[in-house]
Amino acid sequence: ALLALGIAAASHSLLYYSRHLMPYDTAMTFGLLSLYVGLRKQATIRTSLLCGALGFLCFITYNGYWLLAGFAMLCHAFSGEKKITAFLQRGALLVIGFVSPLILIMLVSKSAGIDFISESTKFANTGTQGDYSEGWSLPFEYFWHSEHFLLVILGALSLLTVLNLFKNNDRYPGSWLAGLLFV
Repeated sequence: ALLALGIAAASHSLLYYSRHLMPYDTAMTFGLLSLYVGLRKQATIRTSLLCGALGFLCFITYNGYWLLAGFAMLCHAFSGEKKITAFLQRGALLVIGFVSPLILIMLVSKSAGIDFISESTKFANTGTQGDYSEGWSLPFEYFWHSEHFLLVILGALSLLTVLNLFKNNDRYPGSWLAGLLFV
């Protein structure tokens, strides 16, 4: 924990936004909570509904994290009991948990005279700057220019962590690998 704190304190990109609460951070909180809830050992109906609702909050807070919301819900759907009926039940409850807050927001918006879907579509079309062909390299270039050698240290520690998962017979190495491949 002390090493992680030291690395975080040395990171320019972490400290850059330390005075602001960004929608990315809030959305990631909801997405990781959805994953945390969804991977509980003894999933119940309530767990599935909560996982879906947290996935929706992740998506609605920052639409760019739809992959995280989807991954958390897929992890929940495929975890637990392996019977097809249990899978279908978890999937249906996830959909109900995801759609219920959406319906609530749409009803409240409609009562205020706002078409939520239309406004969301308009908002999604406002971000059109940049060259999309460079999208794959931007995060790496950004981190290299902001962090320099700290990026190499973080990469090496991440690689050691992934290798350590397989060495220690952790419960979730398959999930970690699936998450890495999904991203």
